[in-house]
Amino acid sequence: MESQLFTMQKRKFVENNIFLIDAVGALLSGTLLLVVVTPLYQEFGMPKKVLYWLSAIAYAFSLYSFCCAFTKSDQRLLLLRVIAVANYIYCILIVILLIINEPTLTLLGLAYFIGEITVIICLASLEIRIASSPNAAT
Repeated sequence: MESQLFTMQKRKFVENNIFLIDAVGALLSGTLLLVVVTPLYQEFGMPKKVLYWLSAIAYAFSLYSFCCAFTKSDQRLLLLRVIAVANYIYCILIVILLIINEPTLTLLGLAYFIGEITVIICLASLEIRIASSPNAAT
């Protein structure tokens, strides 16, 4: 019973803070791309210009999610679906860029982007699950 209560409290915490979780994750992603990956672009095998654009997109997603986190709106579930779909599209974009840049892509670059895609897909799936829940708290 106590374990079930803790699980319910944890679920409510995630539901209430999902936009902040997304915002911080996107901010971290954008910063890693800009501060770590871009200066070492040759080690990752992805062109600088592509890395700058991916970083800019991540920062835009972060701004969106921060704004949503502090917005009191009846449309929060719709806003959550929007960022979830945007996250999926971002992952598709990364896959396309990996294919296009395959000749120069290194194992380190492949590992980094596969890791990023994995984290983002997990987050977006959680966002969709929360947005589709009949008793979502957001």
